[in-house]
Amino acid sequence: MGKILSDFVQTNSPFATIIKKTDKTITTNTTIENDNELKVTLKGNKTYSIKVTVFATETTSGALKCAWSIPTGVTGSKSLLQNLSVTLLTDSESFTLEPTLFLGISWDMLVFTDSGTPDQDFIFQWAQNSSNGSTTVKAGSYMVIYES
Repeated sequence: MGKILSDFVQTNSPFATIIKKTDKTITTNTTIENDNELKVTLKGNKTYSIKVTVFATETTSGALKCAWSIPTGVTGSKSLLQNLSVTLLTDSESFTLEPTLFLGISWDMLVFTDSGTPDQDFIFQWAQNSSNGSTTVKAGSYMVIYES
């Protein structure tokens, strides 16, 4: 399971922050996989505002493809801050990275869970967009979760 908000939330505070503590590198692999640190457990019958910022680098031109593991019964939308578009949570994105440069990507999301949704993980997923060199999601990437 991901981090449960009550594990992070201080008394009377609806905010939680999850910070990636270690770099994760994928080399010549385009299969989407869960990030072990950028995940949170959502409770049923709640509304969440989630901001995710991911910092990434690459060695050549593997690029980065991103998706989300979304629990059953969860709906909402997300806005990719770089191009100001609003899309469904289920839509994935791909980004071209310049070799040896550092890229920050941010999403704002509004997430709704229905009353029948048990506690389930909401997980950032990623892989290389093309199998070339290595791509790294850096420590310091983070999620800020607000439960209303």
